[in-house]
Amino acid sequence: GINAEYGVNTLYNNLLEQITTYLLFVNTLYNNLLEQITTYLLFVNTLYNNLLEQITVFNTLYNYLLEQITTYLLFVNTLYNYLLEQITTYLLFVNTLNNNQQEK
Repeated sequence: GINAEYGVNTLYNNLLEQITTYLLFVNTLYNNLLEQITTYLLFVNTLYNNLLEQITVFNTLYNYLLEQITTYLLFVNTLYNYLLEQITTYLLFVNTLNNNQQEK
């Protein structure tokens, strides 16, 4: 009767206490894991953002360098074309003089 019911109730309460303790333990482990994962993801995100910033700086420098090189090459090309034009004019002039000399 009463003793049996008391025994069952005691076993039930003990089981409930064990389950509660286990669930609290699992919840603590889960929270710790979540905290570790969050910390890791924040760390990775910080590294990623730093890398992105470095890449942006590098890209800016690269674009500036490319612009300088392009300007220099255009300048050199202009000088080369001018020189070529001067040489061509000179050679045409010399050729004309040579032809005039041969005709005499």
